[in-house]
Amino acid sequence: MIKLACKNIYTGQYLLLFCLKNFFWGNAFLRNFFFSVPRLQFLSLLLLSLLLPLHSSASEPSPNSKEFTSSSTSHLPLKAFTAKYSAVLNGSKVRGSATRQLINNANGESIFSFNAKVNIAKLAEESLFHWNQCTPIPKAYNRSLRVFFRIKKQSIQFDHQKLKVQYTYDKKSGEADIPENTLDRISLQLALRCDLKQGKYEGSYAVFDRKRVKEYQFKTLGEEEIETPIGKLLATKVQLLRKNKNRQTWLWFSKQHDYLLVKLKQNESSSENLEITISEIEII
Repeated sequence: MIKLACKNIYTGQYLLLFCLKNFFWGNAFLRNFFFSVPRLQFLSLLLLSLLLPLHSSASEPSPNSKEFTSSSTSHLPLKAFTAKYSAVLNGSKVRGSATRQLINNANGESIFSFNAKVNIAKLAEESLFHWNQCTPIPKAYNRSLRVFFRIKKQSIQFDHQKLKVQYTYDKKSGEADIPENTLDRISLQLALRCDLKQGKYEGSYAVFDRKRVKEYQFKTLGEEEIETPIGKLLATKVQLLRKNKNRQTWLWFSKQHDYLLVKLKQNESSSENLEITISEIEII
């Protein structure tokens, strides 16, 4: 019934059909924001998670947090911004909208959020963190995914002093150990941006997602001039390193815009590809 309903409502969008099937059968619906999408066919989840972002009480700050309690935010590694993106799947326009936003508060804490709506799916993510030099130190992460009338939620509370997290995922809670400077899914994006801005050409990050720590690796491939709706941009091209050689992902970060992500391209096979491009940007 679900398959027929999806196919009738969105003729030819089989990606959404697969997306809903996985959601209602309890499989992994979103692997991560843009680093380990399970299948390119899942159109809605791809646009939601690749447009390369609910807020709760935070754990105790790390010992270094005192460095970031100044009333001025001018010293922070990345400037506040709001950005919107569009997507193309296999050369066709995809319905959907997404906004990513970074807010730097006067107390030294920052909030990075992602909100997207694609067809009948809505996603909201938010990370509360402070900066330790060029590393975002998350305090709390929340995510809410809604498809039809069903909602899946995830929350993580970080304790960087004890190197532990308290997490809730799909109504199941637990505690886990983490290595130093562990990130969440979306603070990872900021860590990569900041490292590129500092001249780092390759590296890896520990990210806590769902119930465990995962490692993500990248390397830079040089600079390219790319065409976007906001004009020609000189961008640093980055490749994500994967064990799965059939899935390739490249990202472009604009040097003119504080190394903001302006383009993403992912190939799952020779006939399936997704391309994300920035459509609007405001850097504060």
